[in-house]
Amino acid sequence: MNIQSKLAFVYIVLLSFGVVVISSYAILTIRSFLLEEAIQKFESDAITLSKLLKDESTNENLPEQAFFIYELTRYNVALFDSAGKLLITIPDNQELTNSREFLTDQLREELSDSNNHI
Repeated sequence: MNIQSKLAFVYIVLLSFGVVVISSYAILTIRSFLLEEAIQKFESDAITLSKLLKDESTNENLPEQAFFIYELTRYNVALFDSAGKLLITIPDNQELTNSREFLTDQLREELSDSNNHI
């Protein structure tokens, strides 16, 4: 193997390695950005929907409003009362029995703080 072949081989290996590293970094950066953007949109939607439902004085319209939210956003909707009891799930085939898997102590604290400020 002559020197030109060795140099060409090293050049191709280094170039391939560089392309892989740069592509991997770009993919991870874009993925992270899109994930963060999706989380912010979801949080914004959740706040908007919670304000919509908070204005409801009775529970009579909750099923209709929950279905409207589902139709509008295609989010699975689960509404819980202040004690954590499941009130409504849309679509109905969700397998949710209680809010304990969702409502951690930290989340309950944040919710009670946000209720005082809204």
